[in-house]
Amino acid sequence: MKKRIALLTIGQSPRVDITPEIRASLSEHVEIVEGGALDDLDREEIEAHVPKTPQSTLVSRMKDGSEVRIDKSYVHERLQQLVHNFEDQVDLIGLLCSARFPVFSCQCPLIVPYQLLHGFVSAIRFPGPIGLVVPALDQVDPITKEFQERGMSSIGAALSPYVQADHFTAAIRQLTDQGVAAIVLDCFGYTLAMKRAAESISKKPVICVRSLFINALKELVG
Repeated sequence: MKKRIALLTIGQSPRVDITPEIRASLSEHVEIVEGGALDDLDREEIEAHVPKTPQSTLVSRMKDGSEVRIDKSYVHERLQQLVHNFEDQVDLIGLLCSARFPVFSCQCPLIVPYQLLHGFVSAIRFPGPIGLVVPALDQVDPITKEFQERGMSSIGAALSPYVQADHFTAAIRQLTDQGVAAIVLDCFGYTLAMKRAAESISKKPVICVRSLFINALKELVG
């Protein structure tokens, strides 16, 4: 039976760096539509909503491939409107962001990657700290604290998947040298190829929010 899902990004759609990997993992009977919290906004409009604090910093991708930083509360408002726009048109909605947001109102199943990632990692008892890779330096302290609040010792490193991908090996080696027991790639911008590379470099388990999300979709829609 044909199923229709909506993938919503905190940046601009289409996410040509993410959606093809998701598409390749799903049945041909699944139709994908996309929406972005920053669609139809120009740079000037977006720059009027820069992050107010490190805790409110979100990092995403514009349609032209460039990086954008935006305030979480502003993105939440626009994402909620997108959810309402799609909820009666699709069988399922998935957010392409692993940040912690206030609860969304939605009349169809909604995949919230923050809860997916934290639930998965907190279900495993690693014999040492986990290494967190996040897009921006401002995010390191807030996100490591979120994991620590769930009883998980963590060490953070900042690496933008949009403008610093060539520094990826150094970031993974830095965490490995600090004795982490596993690595978490905590942004949808980190690709499945980056996950495989991190596994090869670190010789540790690597948990990637993108692959967790794909597997959750496969459970729900086939």
